[in-house]
Amino acid sequence: MKLVIKFLLIILIGLVFSCMHSKKSELQNLILFGLVDQSEWLFGKVEIKSNLDYPLVEPSGMALERGGKSIWIVDSGTHTVHLWNFNQGIAKVVLGKKGEMGSTNDMGTLARFSRPAKIALDDHSILISEENNHTIRRVYRRKDNQFLVQTFLGQAGTSGTANGGGISTQFNTPRGIYHLSGTIVIADSNNHALRLAYINDNSTALLGGLIGTSGTDDGSTNRQRTSSTARFNSPSEITYLRKNLNSNDPYDMRNIFVVDTGNHTIRKIKNVWVNDNTFSTGGGNAGSFEISTISGLAGTSGSNDGSLSEARFNAPESIVADEENAYLYVADTGNHVIRRINLLENKVTTIAGISGQSGYRDGASSQALFKNPKSIFLFKPYLLISDSGNGLIRELNLNSSVVRTVLGKP
Repeated sequence: MKLVIKFLLIILIGLVFSCMHSKKSELQNLILFGLVDQSEWLFGKVEIKSNLDYPLVEPSGMALERGGKSIWIVDSGTHTVHLWNFNQGIAKVVLGKKGEMGSTNDMGTLARFSRPAKIALDDHSILISEENNHTIRRVYRRKDNQFLVQTFLGQAGTSGTANGGGISTQFNTPRGIYHLSGTIVIADSNNHALRLAYINDNSTALLGGLIGTSGTDDGSTNRQRTSSTARFNSPSEITYLRKNLNSNDPYDMRNIFVVDTGNHTIRKIKNVWVNDNTFSTGGGNAGSFEISTISGLAGTSGSNDGSLSEARFNAPESIVADEENAYLYVADTGNHVIRRINLLENKVTTIAGISGQSGYRDGASSQALFKNPKSIFLFKPYLLISDSGNGLIRELNLNSSVVRTVLGKP
């Protein structure tokens, strides 16, 4: 009798494992062919819970915390940095103190900032640009889950053009900051230049522009990253797209895109290869970095949709890439709208807001109103928007084209 029971148990276990394997294979096949939303299967369905009783003044930058459950929010207006657990709808100040400006390096809320602007995460820390202090701060998370703030680049209160590395480097109102495998790209806005910083030795270099001089010219930066014939006018933010956009040109891939705010244009730095703390170009003009204008007309603001050459912008301040679709999303700040650039179709479309109308209204994206949106963050299927003029974080559902407020007091 015991042998029979044993035999039946073995058969039953075999059937269970066979069923599990079959279901797993079935699920893998569904994922392979795109019939299952992988984000829901792997991480649980993304749900952003609103908190409409949390005060923000001028949110200006966002980044996803490691683990994917919280978002960092920079509030320039209160000189603070917040951490928002969007699954719970809970936010709190973790860096700086509301209403107190300064440059103190210390733990968490004991540290002081002066108009922090943008935020990015590298492999080991958090990077924050500061407009008024003209610095890049670096934040380390300790084992006790406390945050230590230090000055990484620049000297608080001193603006300038020096490319010395570490605290000898000088900026003038740095804004956009983007981490690429050990290299940081910085939009040094009032110096009208794109700067590079290397985390392993704190050294710096030039990616584009003539530091301290504005202009509109396309051109190139030499391979040594010491001089450039291209010119910018108050660039604000940077993004990176690895997708090959033109099969006839093997070098038209891995591009950096820049919102050149003062010129009302979108710029491209072609074929930038980044890996293991190296930053180089894979080809083209003797290894130089080629810089071009892909949309907008330098010195001319406007709101036209259409082809890349027909489209016009008004002081855009934020840009983010959707690599899967070869889209660029742009916060067209002066027009109070969100735009989408389809790089495969060479087309620009307004996807949220009404050009030239500022205000506050949730609902259908075509009727929603914003006021000076300064930062956007792609978290599919959502585009999160720092609606800076309204002191809010808004959510655009890219599937349903509906806008709602998720953080802040309307």
